[in-house]
Amino acid sequence: MLSALWNLSGHCPANREDICSVEGSLAFLVSTLTYRSPSKSAMVIESGGGILRNISSIVATN
Repeated sequence: MLSALWNLSGHCPANREDICSVEGSLAFLVSTLTYRSPSKSAMVIESGGGILRNISSIVATN
């Protein structure tokens, strides 16, 4: 799910704005950066960080 959101946030400014407008979305995405996967996979961290990178311009200007 996070991978799909990462892709959506990378292709359209409106999608980035929509992500930022969801209450609690930024706190959730930041929390993914410290996720500890039982399988030691970094997929959640990578996807969360990618979304945050994509939406950072929206966050910075608002």
